[in-house]
Amino acid sequence: MSAVISIGKHCGECLDRLIVTTAKASGAPLERQRRALARARKIMARLRDRPLSPARLANRLHPVIGAICRNRDPFRARKQIETQVARRITARSCPGEADGIRELMRFSALGNAIDFFRPIDQLEHWLRRPPDFGRDHLEQWEQRLRGGPRTLLWLADNAGEVFFDQPVLAHLARRGHRVVYAVKHGPVQNDLTLADLRGLNLDLAPVTVMSTGAATVGLELERASAEFGELFRAADLIVAKGMGHFETLWGRRDPRVLFLFMVKCVPVAAAAGVDVDRLVAVFEPESPRSQVQLERGWALKELTTARSRFGE
Repeated sequence: MSAVISIGKHCGECLDRLIVTTAKASGAPLERQRRALARARKIMARLRDRPLSPARLANRLHPVIGAICRNRDPFRARKQIETQVARRITARSCPGEADGIRELMRFSALGNAIDFFRPIDQLEHWLRRPPDFGRDHLEQWEQRLRGGPRTLLWLADNAGEVFFDQPVLAHLARRGHRVVYAVKHGPVQNDLTLADLRGLNLDLAPVTVMSTGAATVGLELERASAEFGELFRAADLIVAKGMGHFETLWGRRDPRVLFLFMVKCVPVAAAAGVDVDRLVAVFEPESPRSQVQLERGWALKELTTARSRFGE
């Protein structure tokens, strides 16, 4: 499966920024940080021409940095701040049942504005002036929910997003669906883990919480546990939150997967066919033909955007 986004100039710069941020957040002595950076950059140089998305390449870097810096959860403090802010904001801004499923899904997508490269207080800005969906397949998604109870697998993303996800998860469970909220098995970036969730003392019942069995950005199914793999295959519908899941799962042409996220960078904007800072709720086209047509549309959009920037 080819990567939806190749490692170009923008992604290379972002990945380098990621490894610097990760090493610094570890709190390790400078000598260890320098060793971790040198090792990670060597891996990047070796793998950057392979068909790996940025998320998959990051999954080859984090274990190395964690081992050298002796800190497997360098963003723990950051996650604590994010969850505190998200809990406070959602307590006063959360939509209710009367607002409907669409607004609950948009609220969940807004939570994806959380990013360790962005100030956490930007969340308040997005809630005051919420962006629109640049691509919107929510009507199709609602249609697929009809006709009886479904098994719905929800792939969680950043730790603070759980407070934005909780209202729609509860709504779906009340409608009779079996909802499973899948979190990371161990720390990776600022993503939600089972340990994080326990520390929040947050009861999601009747929603079931389970681990993917892996600590990866997005989801690499070959690294997930057998139990999770069985659930993934059996699920009727899957919601994949965040750009990491978009980068690791797009290309499977799985008609069950709704990608739900905020676009935060130019390469993903080009791949998704929308502008930066827009929300996306999209199913991947099932047929190769429709996929080619879509990719041509993205390429045209990227070319048009580049020309307008340079005045051509």
